[in-house]
Parts: sequence; C-alpha cells; structure tokens
Amino acid sequence: MFSAGRNEMGPEVTPERVLALSRLVAMQPDMTVTEIQDYLSLKADGEGKNYINKVLKTAKEELHLIKSENGKYVLNVPATVLETVSAFRRYVADVVYRNEDSAFFKANADFIAQNEKILSLHKLDEYAAELNGGLLLQENDIKGWRFWMRFLGQAYQYEMTLIPNMAIRLRDVMQSIDCENKPLACNEFVQWMRQNLPEVRTSIKRSECLPLSLSNGLRSLRDAGYIDLGDIGDAEHVELYPLQNIQERFSHVIIKEALYYELG
Repeated sequence: MFSAGRNEMGPEVTPERVLALSRLVAMQPDMTVTEIQDYLSLKADGEGKNYINKVLKTAKEELHLIKSENGKYVLNVPATVLETVSAFRRYVADVVYRNEDSAFFKANADFIAQNEKILSLHKLDEYAAELNGGLLLQENDIKGWRFWMRFLGQAYQYEMTLIPNMAIRLRDVMQSIDCENKPLACNEFVQWMRQNLPEVRTSIKRSECLPLSLSNGLRSLRDAGYIDLGDIGDAEHVELYPLQNIQERFSHVIIKEALYYELG
C-alpha cells in the first residue's frame, strides 16, 4: 500500500487493525506468525489468517512498527508511538508521506489537486478514474486508500462523498512549530507547508489561492480556536480557496496554545 509503484491498497489493512496488531506484539513479544494468526483470527478457515498476513506485512515491511527476530515478532518503535491514536497517526504520516512514489501518496496528491471537482465524485469507480496517479487504480484500491486518508486527516466523509479538509493533518504537523502566540508571516507559513506537507507541494502555486483541502483545514482550525488568520491591509497576503464566491485572505498566522494539547 505504501511502497513505491503500483501495489494493492485493499480494504483488509485498516489503521485500526494495524494498531491493534502492533499493540498485541508490544504486550506479548516473541509471538510467532502462527500465534498471532490464532490470537487475532475469528475464523477457523484461512480467510481470517489471510487478512492478518496482509496487516502483518504492512506493520512490518511498510510502516516498520514491528520486526521479526528468529521467527518471533517484537516491537520496532518506542512504545509511546502506540500509546494514543494521535501518536500512532503522526508516526504513520511521517513514514508514508516520505514515499512520493507510492500509490497512496499519488492518490492523495491527486485528491488535493482536484479541489472542488472532487465533490462531484460519489462512486468508487469515479474516484479510481480521477485519482489514478498514473497507476490505474481499481475500486478495491480506493476502499483501502479511503480508510487511511481519512485516518491521516485529509478529509471527512459524508455518505459516499469525501469532503476535503486537512484540519487534523495540519494540526498534527503544526504542533512542531515553536511560535506560540507569535505572528507567522503568510509567505513563511506557505514555505513551511511546502517543506512539511509533501502531498500539497504540487497544489500550492505562488500565483493562485491555496487548495481547497488546506483552506478548509485552516478555516476549521480557526473556527475551533486553534489558530488566528490575521489580515493586515498593506501586508503580503495569501488567499484561501473561495467558498460560494466568498473571498478570504490572510497576511499572517497565529498559533494558539490550545493547538499543542494532545488530541488523544
């Protein structure tokens, strides 16, 4: 799913399953593959073990959460990575968004670049056609991709429609900015986003407004009281993606103390 090139992104491997398996290995180290399969499988046949093998492969080979030593599995990351969903999400995001050649990354970048056009898509085959990233995605790929992109804070889902909104992704990454209650100029903030949000680099263009996903995320953080988007009239500005022809812009960002609190 997260490896370079065309690879399966099926729905069997979900964030919840990967986290549960990794926590099991943390609590009961030195389990073999068979012991893990027997512990987690609800079915006596091979169907349950098949999806566990896929989850195990993702946790070990792609996310590097666990490792095998002499046929037995142990944790490969600090235990704090698994303590909360937020910590797990930040770790996964840091890993998967480094690989810009993966199908997952390319589908995410395509999703962001579509802006409001994405709101017209309601079926799996429509998403597969639009978000192919040159890799000819199938409907089954979209099912798996959708689980992870929502978990990582790229969008919310309403019925079958994905609503672009990077509030969670932005908040996770912005916690690394050490400028609480200090104005951060818009051009500096845009440059920071280019450096720390690889999936938006191709969508942020100097002469245009920010993409819809980022704009909705910034609006959500502002409305929740995590940031302020200031507007000084004669300063340099950046425009948010317009909503119903309503134009918004900001000259600086102020990060409030509340943003740094753990989400849990």
